[in-house]
Amino acid sequence: MKKITLLAILLISTSAFGQTKPKTTPKVIRDSTGNFISVSAPTAKKADSTTVYKYTNSKGVTWPVYKSAKGRYYCWKVSKNTGKGYRYYLPEK
Repeated sequence: MKKITLLAILLISTSAFGQTKPKTTPKVIRDSTGNFISVSAPTAKKADSTTVYKYTNSKGVTWPVYKSAKGRYYCWKVSKNTGKGYRYYLPEK
């Protein structure tokens, strides 16, 4: 009975530690008055770009093709039901 209880406590404690995320320390600098200021590195987001390509479906409707930041091609369509725009990613071949 002691072995089973000890094993259960060991499993519960290891699973609790396995789910915690290690904390990262932020970069900190000191200004001229001696105060500490947290500094984050500037991150540049890649914007989607337009291309010279056009996408034409089987009904003959044409849309301009865009290239995403990750390099995938898509066209911007509008839903008939809701009227909201969405990205239609083109299949890669």
